[in-house]
Amino acid sequence: MVKRVLVTGATKIGEAGLSNIVFEWGQHFDDTELTYDFLIRNGPPARFYFDKIIKKGGRVLSMPENSPKNIINSLKWTLKAINDNKYDTIHINASDALVSAYYVFIAKKSGISHIYVHSHSSELDIRNPIKRRARSILHRLCRPYIKKNAELCLACSNLAADWMYGKSETYKYKYCMISNGVKCQKYFFDEKTRIVYKRELGLDNKKVIGNIGRLSYQKNQEFLVDIFSEIVRHEKNIVLMIAGSGEDEPKLKEKVKQLDLEKNVMFMGQRDDIPQLLWVMDVLVMPSRFEGLPITLIEAQMASLPCFVSDNVTKEAKITDNVNYVGTTDVHIWCDLICEALRKERDITDTEILLNNKFNIENATRELQSILMGKMKANKK
Repeated sequence: MVKRVLVTGATKIGEAGLSNIVFEWGQHFDDTELTYDFLIRNGPPARFYFDKIIKKGGRVLSMPENSPKNIINSLKWTLKAINDNKYDTIHINASDALVSAYYVFIAKKSGISHIYVHSHSSELDIRNPIKRRARSILHRLCRPYIKKNAELCLACSNLAADWMYGKSETYKYKYCMISNGVKCQKYFFDEKTRIVYKRELGLDNKKVIGNIGRLSYQKNQEFLVDIFSEIVRHEKNIVLMIAGSGEDEPKLKEKVKQLDLEKNVMFMGQRDDIPQLLWVMDVLVMPSRFEGLPITLIEAQMASLPCFVSDNVTKEAKITDNVNYVGTTDVHIWCDLICEALRKERDITDTEILLNNKFNIENATRELQSILMGKMKANKK
């Protein structure tokens, strides 16, 4: 009999990193043993993703889009959705302890026996300092409740684990790290496609600095624009390509306009051709304020792309020598490092190294499936 696991955290499949990770796990499970049922409070995913979930034997439990989204109504709907379908296992994917505690409370109220909490961040993506401070207090208050009631405390990195569960030893006996996985071969560098794409995008004879991710406080693209404004003083025929969408988009476009960089910066919006864009790029720059474990950085390494990232990015994400951590906010240092890399040829990483690592989606999903099936216990940090 196939085991059904209720999963949270896939609210924006096709748009957000966490949602895409959760979706891909569901697509790679052995569907003769286990399948995900997706609990989504903001309406169903796009038809493409919805159909794929159904094809794997899963279900989508989505709150009607015209329903009030206040906390009481959401709580009632979630409880009913769980009770109507009788689950014994829930996999809670979240970026902070308040959201995790909400689902832990509902799971316990519904009689779910096996509760797995999975951390995917290392800070709060809230720009307003007062709101961030208030949410941080609630986050810390919720930690003990999660640690007490979760059967296993999962995380995408040790940094994400410390954020969700704290740095004490009280949870580590039931902790396990599950790496965010990618379809490795999908991202292997393709020179012919790179040439075609560059021509289609009007980028022949241009160097491309890239950034992929939500346009937000966390990803810190405003500092990326500062770095780029320094680079254009030293490099000709240079373009900054930013792929993604988010709340910071208007602010970033205004900053680009003020710096008179509109001819040099390409806002690509939400894309479904990420491998091809990575092949077009010559360097990936990720000056994030914080990260759990950025899936884009793993994908970029699969594409043999040189990467320059802030030292706030978890060190577990480095699997090749193409990742360079930059521990400063001095734009001149970032500029010098990036310009040096732009003058070098792309060094293609051995495919065996890329395939035989913990970020291969096949390896990561196999480990997660064993946990959700109750076959695998926690490992210490």
